[in-house]
Amino acid sequence: MKTRFSRLFLCLVFYSSFLISQEATNSSIQDSIANAEGVSFGKLNLPPPGSFIENYEYDSTTDMYYYNLSVGEYNINYPIILSPEEYKKLILVQDLKDYYKSKIDAAEGKKDGTDELQKNLIPEIYVNSKIFESIFGGNTIEVVPQGSIEVDLGMLFTKQDNPAFSPRNRSNLTFDFDQRIGLSLLGKVGTRVQVNANFDTQSTFDFQNLLKLEFEPTEDDIIQKIEVGNVSMPLNSSLISGAQSLFGFKTQLKFGKTRVTAVFSEQKSESRSVVSQGGGTIQEFEFRALDYDENRHFFLSHYFKNKYDEALLIYPFINTNVQITRSEVWVTNRTNQINDVRNIVAFQDLGESSDVSSSVNIYAGPSAYPDNGNNGFDPTAIGSGLSQLTDAIRDIATLQTGILVPNVSEGFGYGKLENAKKISVNQL
Repeated sequence: MKTRFSRLFLCLVFYSSFLISQEATNSSIQDSIANAEGVSFGKLNLPPPGSFIENYEYDSTTDMYYYNLSVGEYNINYPIILSPEEYKKLILVQDLKDYYKSKIDAAEGKKDGTDELQKNLIPEIYVNSKIFESIFGGNTIEVVPQGSIEVDLGMLFTKQDNPAFSPRNRSNLTFDFDQRIGLSLLGKVGTRVQVNANFDTQSTFDFQNLLKLEFEPTEDDIIQKIEVGNVSMPLNSSLISGAQSLFGFKTQLKFGKTRVTAVFSEQKSESRSVVSQGGGTIQEFEFRALDYDENRHFFLSHYFKNKYDEALLIYPFINTNVQITRSEVWVTNRTNQINDVRNIVAFQDLGESSDVSSSVNIYAGPSAYPDNGNNGFDPTAIGSGLSQLTDAIRDIATLQTGILVPNVSEGFGYGKLENAKKISVNQL
């Protein structure tokens, strides 16, 4: 019996020593690397349960920090004593670890509640300066960008087996690049300065892209507010209307109970009034005679050409007593418009009393104003005794036979245009 007990004791001692040596050997093995037998004894680190409470207590007598881990009212570890420098380093490392972990979770977006964190991935910038704080009312700089940027990159290859082209020009390789940017930026410097910026490459109007900087001191200062960028000047008056879409400088001052608002800017908007009458719109517009462009703008008659230099001799005063009250412009119908279309014919000598290019009969003096009744091409008297035009001119097919004046040919004496469209006021 004694011999059997001694053998059992030796086996237990040998087995225990084997486990101790095996544990010492496996302690150097990593979790993802197997040992010589192909078996891995790794460790699984789990976070502490919610019942564990970590607490740091400061002792003013010893000027030390004590770290305790407790469950309920019972401490389950020996306290760790830290000096103030060690405590600051420990807290800094832990805060940095939590901060970067929250930013990684926000960027991945896999956890619940990360939508709000994704809206502000740029951290606040802290400025340790009393002068900065006295000017801007705070020590932080915050930037909140929102929007999207899309970039399209591609290549376009074309090949045409056209013998009229040279071999080098039959194939062509070009790059296709397109970008779309929609960006909104909100920046705050302290509590007094705010920057707003909106930029969109697909915006319809330029005033939709805004840039504005606001500086708003305390209510006791003389300068109440300063705005730079896109500003506005609304007025609560029907006599003098305010202006919108201004770009410049605006300030609001306060002297006791007196308030002053001053604006120095460039107006980027325009106000127009449209009058509707008889089912149509009437709109007044101005066109300077100096804005004449050769081969683009044309005189209505020789009278205006001969009087042009004389009328503008003392510009901006127009030295003439002629006023055009109504005119129509007809152009080629390239958009296949079906409203306000017709076949038209234009005579070079229409309304002229001198400088005519044909042998049309003249019924007015050389110095007469331009008028349809000045010669035989009067469109209001077609078919009458004094007219040199017959009703055949109203048909585009018999137009030439309706002209009774000899040697009047198309391209010099007149021009015709089929299915022409009338230009509206909004297209001028």
